[in-house]
Amino acid sequence: MTNTKQNQTQTFGARTPATMSPAVAQMRVTRDLHDAEAALDEALIRQANLLSSMVTARREAGLPPFLGQDALMRLLKSQQAMVDAGENWRACMDG
Repeated sequence: MTNTKQNQTQTFGARTPATMSPAVAQMRVTRDLHDAEAALDEALIRQANLLSSMVTARREAGLPPFLGQDALMRLLKSQQAMVDAGENWRACMDG
């Protein structure tokens, strides 16, 4: 191993490819960013569907209106955390 190669390995770690161009790195980060944003949206949709299913199931089973309220509140807090994460994400991208 050449001295330069050894220095790169010590500086960046063994996993960092020394040949990745800035353009390739930018494309990878952009792709992963879009994937992360899509995953956040998908999680919000799934949580909304779960909330709907929970309330509908309770009503259709003829259960009392506030049965399972703790679970609903936890789900709503989780949804709020996802929305907050999206807002924090946007703020990072803007700033």
